[in-house]
Amino acid sequence: MNDDFDWLSIFGIVMLVVLPVLAGAAMIFFGIRSWLRARRLAEIGTHVTATVVDNQEHSNSDGQITYYPVVTFRTTDGRDIKTALDSSPSNTSHLTDKPITVIYDPADPDHATTPGSRAGGAIVMVIFGLLFIGFGLLAFNTIHATSGADSFVPDGDWS
Repeated sequence: MNDDFDWLSIFGIVMLVVLPVLAGAAMIFFGIRSWLRARRLAEIGTHVTATVVDNQEHSNSDGQITYYPVVTFRTTDGRDIKTALDSSPSNTSHLTDKPITVIYDPADPDHATTPGSRAGGAIVMVIFGLLFIGFGLLAFNTIHATSGADSFVPDGDWS
């Protein structure tokens, strides 16, 4: 019975402390990476006016449909690009023949985005990452304070 309690304690610690801290660290990492990429694109990217020509539909597991605008634009070196903007999802379809400003990396124009669209999402991701880490540390502190033990190593034979 004591072995079951030890494994249950370890499982609880992993679920309440380790997973939130790891998830929070991953959110912070990917949020900062996304922010740095958006900042780099703002520095080296080229702004052009594109035209919405279609909508790309994506449905989630709940059946909700999200629409991404498909745009065409001409690069400064004369290439015609047609791409979907992952940075501009909407619950309603985008109007076709509507002009929209996009920014693209001259080395990779197929991955265009709307100016400033990724910075907000990156900041939200970092904030949620900090909240997850805060929750994990609070859970750790609470478990440690209520356990009355000096460490989290369960009693038992580990050999």
